[in-house]
Amino acid sequence: MSGRVTEDVCGRVTEDVCGRVTEDVCDRVTEDVCGRVTEDVCGRVTEDVCGRVTEDVWQSGRVTEDVCGRVTEDVCGRVTEDVCDRVTEDVCGRVTEDVWQSDRRCL
Repeated sequence: MSGRVTEDVCGRVTEDVCGRVTEDVCDRVTEDVCGRVTEDVCGRVTEDVCGRVTEDVWQSGRVTEDVCGRVTEDVCGRVTEDVCDRVTEDVCGRVTEDVWQSDRRCL
């Protein structure tokens, strides 16, 4: 479970169950042992082992816990639960797209 706690004002602290703690200032490329790749210029692109692609536009104060069936709570006041097959636009300007693996199962 890549349960992640993120405090994000484009100078972000990230702590996840993979044992990573990251502090950044808005210009990060990170690859961790969970297989997640994050490129971060305050408009973040994240690709994780569930095959999900997430683009964030200045999303601050977000708490995310996921096993490709994700619960998201952010400063826009949104709580979202999904199961790996979602496209979402919210009032913060974030677009989230969850794509399936070819075998139709999340890894």
